[in-house]
Amino acid sequence: MATASLSAATAQRPRWRAWRKRTIPIFDYLFDENGNCRFTEFDRNDLVKWREYEIVGVEDGHIFDLGDGYEVELVMLPGHSPGQSGYYDHHNHIIFTGDTGGICDAVPGEPYPENCTVEALRDALKKLEPRMDEIEAVFPGHGMLDQTGETLRYLLHAAEAILEDPERYDEMTERFSPSTGETKKIMMKYIYQGSAIRYNRHNVYKKDQIKGAEA
Repeated sequence: MATASLSAATAQRPRWRAWRKRTIPIFDYLFDENGNCRFTEFDRNDLVKWREYEIVGVEDGHIFDLGDGYEVELVMLPGHSPGQSGYYDHHNHIIFTGDTGGICDAVPGEPYPENCTVEALRDALKKLEPRMDEIEAVFPGHGMLDQTGETLRYLLHAAEAILEDPERYDEMTERFSPSTGETKKIMMKYIYQGSAIRYNRHNVYKKDQIKGAEA
């Protein structure tokens, strides 16, 4: 049985528990009816074969030893989800940050609702700030790839600006949520040399998300 290591917060999420029961080929959507990849060039044989696995939660700062001293560190970067994390390659001084641009509301009943906030993302970036000079490249989950390490500081500056005054956004749009049936106003704060942090008035501060989860 394989072991899938996730941040402790993500490992407790109901949707991840549901994924354990999924046995269908989950990557089939990547291919068209002729078996060709829809998005990029790789062969189906490049995909990791499905096998039963166990989810094990790990803490912020956990080190994965890939062998021969090659280490990758889990770096908590919450906001998009309670357990959203980046992975810092100590050998190459690069970090894969995942989705740090979209702050999502906590799902009712899920643990750690305070992690689905701009404030939580800011706190994580402040913790990482003393080490930002050693990071040479950033690979986000969306947008431009292979950004410089300075991108993390620009992301931190944008988060701090939102916390100082959430109403001083650069752009606003509306987005319909099929899961809730609601149309929400989404604010955007531009990130210098990057994209934007997307948020709403309810997921800026930790206290608001905690209050919403208790309601």
